[in-house]
Amino acid sequence: MYEIAKQPIVLMGHIETICEERGFIPPVEVNATDFDGTVWEFDFSPEYDSVDLLLVAPRLPVTLRLRDAKGSSAEAQVTDLRCPPGWIRRFLQ
Repeated sequence: MYEIAKQPIVLMGHIETICEERGFIPPVEVNATDFDGTVWEFDFSPEYDSVDLLLVAPRLPVTLRLRDAKGSSAEAQVTDLRCPPGWIRRFLQ
């Protein structure tokens, strides 16, 4: 149960990392599509990270399509929802 509860947090960590690396301006429109074709659409902003996006655990891989406030976009595929060791400190801050 703990692993399923942790998956949305790790997915949001991937989204936040992509936004930081690309210098995206919030809010960022997110389209997440899992292996089964289930789609979640929501806006992401580091200042407001309470998102009701996943009521069920996604089936991997998850394709993320991001577009920021200025129209910049990125696409990434998440194939692992385990928490990278370096992220633990970020989540606890």
